Amino acid sequence: MKKAGKSRHDGRRPARAQSGKRPGKQGLRLRTYLTPSVPRSLFAYLTDYLGERLGMATELQIETHHSGPPRGLPDPFTEGALDIGFFCAPPYIWLQERPEPPVELVPFGLVFEDSRNGAGRPVYFSDIVVRKDHPARSFADLVNARWGYNDRESLSGYYSVVQTAAEHGADATFLGRLHDMGSHLSSLRGLRRGVIDAAAIDSTVLALRWRRDPALRAELRVLHGLGPWPIQPIVMRRNLPARLKKALTTAIGALGETAERRRALRRWLVSGVAPMTDADFDVERAALDRAQSLERALGGPAASAAAPRASQG
Repeated sequence: MKKAGKSRHDGRRPARAQSGKRPGKQGLRLRTYLTPSVPRSLFAYLTDYLGERLGMATELQIETHHSGPPRGLPDPFTEGALDIGFFCAPPYIWLQERPEPPVELVPFGLVFEDSRNGAGRPVYFSDIVVRKDHPARSFADLVNARWGYNDRESLSGYYSVVQTAAEHGADATFLGRLHDMGSHLSSLRGLRRGVIDAAAIDSTVLALRWRRDPALRAELRVLHGLGPWPIQPIVMRRNLPARLKKALTTAIGALGETAERRRALRRWLVSGVAPMTDADFDVERAALDRAQSLERALGGPAASAAAPRASQG
């Protein structure tokens, strides 16, 4: 067993823990579905922090094929193979729709630095990005463009685009111009190469890339933003011991309480945490319902694809 606070970073696919084992036996099992678009180093930091705070061994798993547990497939929480997850809102909403939801929301969300978020809320935006020289000046100019998206479990990169395009008069040919790029980072590369004309990029991902690759600003521009949306949820397995769930909640709520922690978190443009409730995701539930209805009306499938994906790298 590893020391408390030390995380194991798996390869492209997460290791499957044995079903039914409790975190007290083999440590706390965490999995991010948001890497590499959001750096794995952030989730490694959070994993180590929780291990130190709780005095438990921790294990970080990396899933790069989906933005959350795919709809229609067995999920690792029901199987008892996972304790904490970081993923996009649609999979959280789908899990909550079950008669016996296997997860519950940790009532805090990360707050990322964004000039549009003066109130310090746990939100983000879908930034519509095009090449610098693209003539588009509004979303309406992109209805007939070639779009890239990260995956079909994502509101920011996929469902927000479908909904907005339908509102601007897109017809059944629109879905045929949507290209599955595998991640927000791949969509940005596709824009730079001219493979696609537009993409909706998670504003946090874009801000981190702007900082890491300043040349990107010279090649691409943001047309405008959709949202705000509630930040991607942090969830925990519903049948974890009540004492552990309380300790997890307290630890995450205290993430930004010291100056040292706040300085560390700024590496990933995180300014702290803020309270969240399940009701905060009602705006995404409404957007997701409408987008899925419009997707079907445009000739798309009725449910999110669950087939394995290429790596999001």
